[in-house]
Amino acid sequence: MKKVSLKNNLLKFANKWVATINDDIIASGDNFDEVLKKIKGDEEKARIFKISAPAAYSP
Repeated sequence: MKKVSLKNNLLKFANKWVATINDDIIASGDNFDEVLKKIKGDEEKARIFKISAPAAYSP
């Protein structure tokens, strides 16, 4: 996956698990394990979390 800015794409990733490095989304998926497989090798640098729908809609 091409790096995508987290700040401008919260709605696009609502209710998804995402992995970020320096606020750039490097992987996304519907569950934690799927995202973990996609970032093989970058596990220690990445932050993995779920973006909830309410957080995506807040200003």
